[in-house]
Amino acid sequence: MYPQLVQAALGKADLAQGDFRQVDLKLSNLAGAILHRANFADAILYTANLKEADLQGASLQGADLREVNFSLADLSAADLRRADLRSADLYTANLREADLREATLSQADLAEVDLTMANLSGADLRETRLTRATLYTSNLSLALLQNADLRHADLREADLYTANLQGANLERANLSRADLGECDLSRANLRFANLREVRLRESNLEQANCQDAILYKANLSRSCLRHTNLNRAKIQEAELHESDLSGASCTRSNLVGASLYCCNLSYANLCMANACMANLVRANLSHSILIGSNLISANLYRTNLQQADLSWADLREATLCEASFQGADLRGADLRWANLRDANFTDADLTHALFTATNLQEADLSPQQLSQIRQVSDVKTRSPTPAR
Repeated sequence: MYPQLVQAALGKADLAQGDFRQVDLKLSNLAGAILHRANFADAILYTANLKEADLQGASLQGADLREVNFSLADLSAADLRRADLRSADLYTANLREADLREATLSQADLAEVDLTMANLSGADLRETRLTRATLYTSNLSLALLQNADLRHADLREADLYTANLQGANLERANLSRADLGECDLSRANLRFANLREVRLRESNLEQANCQDAILYKANLSRSCLRHTNLNRAKIQEAELHESDLSGASCTRSNLVGASLYCCNLSYANLCMANACMANLVRANLSHSILIGSNLISANLYRTNLQQADLSWADLREATLCEASFQGADLRGADLRWANLRDANFTDADLTHALFTATNLQEADLSPQQLSQIRQVSDVKTRSPTPAR
């Protein structure tokens, strides 16, 4: 039987270092109380009022804190391991360096909370409100964040390794240099999010919304981005090798210098995308839409472009040796100064395509296709790039 202090009136009381282990304090008023280094291990504080309370360094390990009012409270360096904080109000509370390992915070209000350097490893944060929360360098590895609201949250350099963020709202969140390796971000909202230099290796972003997101120098290698929205995303110099982007929408995205080695981009929409100098060696772009895309100086060695729509694409100076264009639409494409040695153009439409100074040695071109080409000269050997 727990000692009873139900509905106790202890507002603004000085109870520093007090021992409340296993005490029943539900419905109690502790607003503004001085409770630093107090011990509430396994205590019951259900629906208690701890607004503006000083709980610095307090132990609340395993405590029942459901629906507790912690707004404006100071919980810095507090021990909240395995505590039950479901539906608790922590609005603008200070949880810097707090230990929340395996705590239950589902549906809690942590809006604008300071969780800098806090340990939330394995915590349950499903459907939790974390808008504008500060989680700089916090540990969220193995955390459950399904459908959590993290809009505008500061997650710079946070550890989210193997966290579950399925359906989470991270719109305009700052995740620069965070570790999101092996995370589940399927159906997450990452619109306008800052993912600069993040580690997303082997993560799941299937059907995520990354429109207008910043992914500059991000590492997304071996990740799943099937049917992901990457429209207008800034993906310059990102690592995407061996990732699955089949069916992804990348219209007007910036892929300058990105590494897409052995990527699956089949049925992807890259209309008007800028992939200048991108590495697309051995990538699968079959059935993809590349209308008006910029592939200047891109490396597409042995790339599969079967049935792709490359109409009006800019492929000047691109490396396309042994590329497969079978059934591709290259109407109006600019292939000047490109290297197309051993390329396969079976059944490709080359109407009005530009091939000036292009290397077409050993390329598979029918006489009919040659007649479709508007300008053909120096097709046997590649000419030096003319002065611009």
